[in-house]
Order: sequence, then structure tokens, then C-alpha cells
Amino acid sequence: IDFVAPNSPASQACMEEGDLVLRFGDIDYRNHNNLTALGALVPRLAESNESVEVQVFRQSSKLFLKLSPRPWHGRGLLGCHIVKYEVDE
Repeated sequence: IDFVAPNSPASQACMEEGDLVLRFGDIDYRNHNNLTALGALVPRLAESNESVEVQVFRQSSKLFLKLSPRPWHGRGLLGCHIVKYEVDE
């Protein structure tokens, strides 16, 4: 996560800049399809007013957060910017 907007759904779920998303519902590093799987899931969750469990890695700890995608006064349905994590080999 490289940005979390104040008062956004992501902020209310306690997501923070620098969090490494390990799992977003059933989506993880094996099946995110260059993050397009997230782009397909989030609007469905918002439309059905459902929350999703997000597992993040922050400061040497795994955390489980509950995120409720929804329209809000800012851009998008989450209020955060998720970028693909690249590992240098």
C-alpha cells in the first residue's frame, strides 16, 4: 500500500501506508492476475455491501483487517492505492 486517504474505507479498516497485502479475501500472490482480480472483486463487494478480510504484513507482524469497500467522498471504493510488490532476485 503506498497511499491511504483519510476517512476512507481503507483508513477505517486501519490500513496504513507501507502495509504489504498478503491476502485480500481469497486473492493472494498466486491468483491476483496482476491485481485485476482485485479490480473485479471490489465493485462486487461494494454492490452487495459486503466486507472482506485483508491480511497484511506490517512491522514484522501479520494483521487481519476487515475492509468494507463502498462509495465515499474520495476516489474509488477503497481509498487506498495498492501496488504490485516486486521482489528483486
